Amino acid sequence: MIGIHTAYNHGEATAMAVNLAELSWELGCEPGLLAHGPRAQVVYPEWDARVQSESKVDIQEWLVRSSHVVWTSLQPTLLARSRRLKRKNILLALWHQLREEDSEQLEQFDSIVCPSLACHRLLKEDWGL
Repeated sequence: MIGIHTAYNHGEATAMAVNLAELSWELGCEPGLLAHGPRAQVVYPEWDARVQSESKVDIQEWLVRSSHVVWTSLQPTLLARSRRLKRKNILLALWHQLREEDSEQLEQFDSIVCPSLACHRLLKEDWGL
């Protein structure tokens, strides 16, 4: 399973997560969408029932079932648990959430996907990641 940990609302992170989940299905990989924080009820009708709430799931079991975990926000405690299980951890970097003081946490990811050239330049050239 490809675990996708994201906010589930009408925002950019959710849109990216749902697109990734749909791609996973098309490629024959089961996606597991796990909502962090308050979960909106009607966001993507075809996905609403498939999204699990973080507060109602055994997160350790969810991590065990995932071969890869895609994150749309920094979750240091959960990321540490995922790394202990030797999962591949990928961050979908959201420009408006990046802070230079988080650069040490960013180094803990196996990969960082940048949605723009400007984001890539910031992380690679300015922050040295």
